[in-house]
Amino acid sequence: MNFTKKYQSIILCSSAAFALAMAPLAQTTPTIFAQDKSTVEDKDHDHDHDHEHDHEGHDHDHEGHDHDHDHEGHDHDHDHEGHDHDHDHEVAGEQIVVGITEDGYTTSHGDHFHENSGEVPFDAILSESLLAPEDYQFNEDDVVSEVEDGYIIKSNGEYYLYVEDLSKSKNVRSNDELVLQSFGLHPEVAKEIKAIKDQLGLDESSEIIYEYEHTPEEVAEEKGLDLEFIVLYVTEEEYVTLYGRDIYLFPGQAPEDAIFAETVAAPSDYELKDEDVLYETSAGKIVKVDDRVYLLANDGQSLMPLDQVKEGLPQA
Repeated sequence: MNFTKKYQSIILCSSAAFALAMAPLAQTTPTIFAQDKSTVEDKDHDHDHDHEHDHEGHDHDHEGHDHDHDHEGHDHDHDHEGHDHDHDHEVAGEQIVVGITEDGYTTSHGDHFHENSGEVPFDAILSESLLAPEDYQFNEDDVVSEVEDGYIIKSNGEYYLYVEDLSKSKNVRSNDELVLQSFGLHPEVAKEIKAIKDQLGLDESSEIIYEYEHTPEEVAEEKGLDLEFIVLYVTEEEYVTLYGRDIYLFPGQAPEDAIFAETVAAPSDYELKDEDVLYETSAGKIVKVDDRVYLLANDGQSLMPLDQVKEGLPQA
């Protein structure tokens, strides 16, 4: 199964092991990770991203933009080109199990991957792409190991996660969350953006795209749609917009004349402090409150209700 899909570019996988580990995502992931080019070779991955990573377990040692990966027995080397998004901070992403084999398992960690030997840990976080097929009937003989939300099973030569009640699961992450974390977004931010996407009724056909190279105006010109970009979410490093039925993330500050949805509104009891202000737009001030970024709207400025945003969605 080929793990390839049109994005800004295509991930090139030179490792059969990596391709096998990521194969479950090929059927369900709505868009590919942000790498413009990834080369993964067995357990040696070559980064030409001005990053040298030094990891011991989950510890990260960063010096400027040079990161040096040193895993016990697992060296990862990615080659990224065209990435203007700055990841000189520690990777905030969770380690999410995305592939399981007889010898171990693969985890996605932000914008890179780790190969691990042994069984999947009991408290591991797993991608929904590993869920057993809907028609699978649980068989105790298929159980390989137990995890917090259910069991790792082997059926017809493939490894899956079996969960009896997905609505009660704690450690299963959606493909959308995995994609957002690959862009460097914090897991909680990814979860909140995913929730907004769900509220809008957008399914897996709606892509999530981090647009590193083009402005909103350039994207609109390329798409040829007579639509507005609507800001759904703001962080310190980027702003998240809806355009058509797709989610676009752009680095930097939201435009001065941006249209904002109510999802970015500051809490009603928030009192402005000058030190909270990050920048201003015509709609109001962008403020940071308790590690969350909001828009404090100007007096008389209304934000677009999410129901109105949903009503304006073009037909799929």
